[in-house]
Amino acid sequence: MSTIRKRFIAAAVCPHCQQVDTLAIWIENQIEQCQCIKCGYQQSQSEVELKQHIRPQEQLVALFPLKS
Repeated sequence: MSTIRKRFIAAAVCPHCQQVDTLAIWIENQIEQCQCIKCGYQQSQSEVELKQHIRPQEQLVALFPLKS
């Protein structure tokens, strides 16, 4: 059984509850997942969607657009 490693995004603000330092990210089945540990807000995106935002010579940890 493999363990999924979740990482917190420093200084990130949850778009739903506005809490700071509560967003965790991980990759599961080649889909990047993001979840707030306070309110349970979730968002996901495929690797294809993520690669559209990476500029040459950059390393991107996570990119989740804010929804208004």
